[in-house]
Formats: sequence, structure tokens, C-alpha cells
Amino acid sequence: MSSTLNNDSESTTVENTSCPVHLVPTDIDGMPIKWHGNPAYLDGALYEASEFYKRTGLFEALIADGAVALSNGKLAVDSLQAISLVSRVITSPITHDFFNPCPPTPARILAFDAAATAASSPKYVASAPSGGIPAEISSTFITARYTVIKEDRAFYASLSSIVHDADILSTFCVQSKSSGRELVPIMIAYAASANPTEKSLVTTELTNFVYKGLSGEINIETFNLHLKEYNILVRRKPPTNRPKEEDTLEMLRNIMNKNPSTRELFELKCAVNPPADLEAMITLIRSMLRVRKAAAQLDELTSTGGTLLNALTVQQVKDLQKIPEAMRTPQANRDLSFAVQQQKALFAAADPNMSGGRGGGRGRGGEKGRGRSRTRGGGRGANSGDTPASGVVPPKDADLSLIHI
Repeated sequence: MSSTLNNDSESTTVENTSCPVHLVPTDIDGMPIKWHGNPAYLDGALYEASEFYKRTGLFEALIADGAVALSNGKLAVDSLQAISLVSRVITSPITHDFFNPCPPTPARILAFDAAATAASSPKYVASAPSGGIPAEISSTFITARYTVIKEDRAFYASLSSIVHDADILSTFCVQSKSSGRELVPIMIAYAASANPTEKSLVTTELTNFVYKGLSGEINIETFNLHLKEYNILVRRKPPTNRPKEEDTLEMLRNIMNKNPSTRELFELKCAVNPPADLEAMITLIRSMLRVRKAAAQLDELTSTGGTLLNALTVQQVKDLQKIPEAMRTPQANRDLSFAVQQQKALFAAADPNMSGGRGGGRGRGGEKGRGRSRTRGGGRGANSGDTPASGVVPPKDADLSLIHI
């Protein structure tokens, strides 16, 4: 993974932050992680941020070894002493990750010695190889202290972008000195300061959401939105306090069973092929709802009065009519003939010249026999109630459009 410092061309930044978009932590759904100040939510936000850095590999070398992976394949470190630790010539008893990022080399050596004393093992100086670090290893490193500092500040900009409380953010900035590695323990300590009321809010919010369920029509869009909102609330909780898989499965069963339009088919599908886990259950529900949506669209397409059908067939008819009949396939000719007849039937239902007119005349042209027309202008005649006073019917083509001469 190349250094994040090599992305200088990325100029797009997140609103109200100086963080490039590609460094903003997001959850598994691609939604930016946002924390608004309640310390009870911060554990969950930090966990989701840690998962983001795992998925992307951003700041991997910095977090694990206080180094920076450069585009030329070398590692930048802050001092010569770091090389033996980063290269594992000297094995450190301390493993570093997001929740315990590697400190600068002097602090790392102090921690190494403290752990060695506790374990009655050699300290850093005594562990150094007598012949020094092999050339083939040392040649893959460069000492660039300010490159490491710059990467650490980029890590701060990335992690601090999840903080959406300006007052807390300014405090974190001062305390961490804009160092991402120092910001992590500060945020962990702040999360630990949550009081019972703040923690209760997190739990109650999720409980109420589950109890309310999915209101209104259940379709693929509303289900996906409901599940996404549920996951957002779940991710606010610390991993150890999140609902178990069975709890989420029960929530999904309740949603599908409480709705009369989905209950019977859902129960049948679960009986035929019981979902083995949460992922299988979500897949089953989404597949079921997608089929329902497709069936509804198909019904509209095949419905005589469907507006979607009318819009499509008008265009298709125009396109087919441009092709000489001899060049059309037999199926195309059959489709064209059916579409034209269908359109004529639709136009006839709305055209008074085809259906008897809205004048309701009783003349010889009307359906009720002889008599005077009730239309304006009255008069007897063979034409329908909508015939112009001149008695002339405008000529129309096969599609019932007026012919302009």
C-alpha cells in the first residue's frame, strides 16, 4: 500500500474539514461515519473507523510500525533505531493496531524495555544484532522523520473527520497536537467517560426503532432503507453490546410476518429453504421483494390501460413503421399489427367521433334513434354529436392523428 502522502492530486475535501474525500472513514455501506458528541456513541464510531482502515489499508504502515510506505517500494522511518524493529530484526513483544497505534521510535523503545523488564528478557540495546542490520534490509529503508510526521497529520485529518462537534474537535486538536496516533487514545478515553444516561439513550433509540418496525408498504426500496437505518443505529453501539444475529433475524421475521401482503409467501419460502444465517435471510427477503416488484412492472406492461405500455408501444410502432414491410420479420409484423389495433382501441375509447360523441344527440347518427340533437347548434343529421357545424369530419390517418394538407 503506497503512502497516503502520494495522493496530492486529490483536491476534493469534505465540507467543514480539510480531509480529502478518499481519507474520510466510511462504514461497510459506504456511508461516512459521523459522531456528534455523545461519548456513548464514540466506541461504535471508533470500531467502524478501525474496520475502514483495515478494508482500505490506509495508514497501515504508520499504525503498525510508525512508518510510511513510499511509492518506490521503500519504507520511510523516523530514525535509524526504527529499522531493526520495523524489519523484525528485533522482535517487539508489543503488537500495534488501530486501538494501540505505534508511537514514535523513542517511545516505542521505552515501551519495549518496560515489557522486556516485566518478562525478564533482554532490552532493546541488548537485543541489537552484533553485526548490525544487514545491508539488504537497511537498503529498503530511508530515514525521513518529517515524512512520517506528515503522514501522522494526514491520519489525524482522516480520523478527526468523523467528529461533528466543533468544540470537542478543537479540544481534541489541542490535546493530540494534530497527531493521529495521539488522537486515538484521547478518543478512547473520551468514550469511556460516557455516563449511564448517555448509554441508555443509545440502547433506547435502537429498542424503539425495532419495536416500531417497518411502517407502510413493504417493497425492496423501503426494506433496504429500513435495514440501513437499523444498521446505522447498531453501529453506534460498542461491538460487545450490539444485537446478536438471532435478535436481528427475529426483527426481520416480525417485519415480514406482520404484513399480510408478505406473510404467506415468506413463511412458505422459509419452510421450503430455511435461511441458515442472517445473510441468507436478507438475501431471501430481497429476492422475494425484487420478484414482487418485477411482477408489478410486468403487470403494468401487459395491462391494456397501462401508461407505461402506451408510451412504449407508440415509440415501437413508429420505429417499426419506418422499416419496409418486406424487411420485417413475421414476428415483427404480428407485433406491429397487434400494437396498432391496441392503440386504435385506446383512442376509440377517448374519441367521441369513434364512440358516439359527448353531445348525446338523438339524431339519426345517435344510438337512441330519431330526434333533435342536444348539442349546441342542434339540428338533425346522420353525424354524431361532436361533428363540426359544417358537417365535415376532419380526415385522420391510421393512428387517428389529423392529416394536415
